[in-house]
Amino acid sequence: MLRIAEAVELTDTGRQREANEDSYFSRAPLFAVADGMGGAQAGEVASRMAVEAFERADESGAAPEELLRRTAQEANREIFDLAQGTRRARGWGRR
Repeated sequence: MLRIAEAVELTDTGRQREANEDSYFSRAPLFAVADGMGGAQAGEVASRMAVEAFERADESGAAPEELLRRTAQEANREIFDLAQGTRRARGWGRR
């Protein structure tokens, strides 16, 4: 069994970007990083939406692997639906 002794959260803009578009979620037993696709349209919006899905996830009784799979699929569906359903979001994920 894996035991988490310490958790540290840190992101970095890197050398080419001025803004950090990454988001993260850290609440044992689940940890997730959403890469904001620097330079792509609305990368920060999509990464934030992904993390928000993890913040709302119902953790009761689910194995961490199942919770991760289910929540990632839900986040993907929400981001895809928004990107398809609004003009301002068209082209998300493209550079």
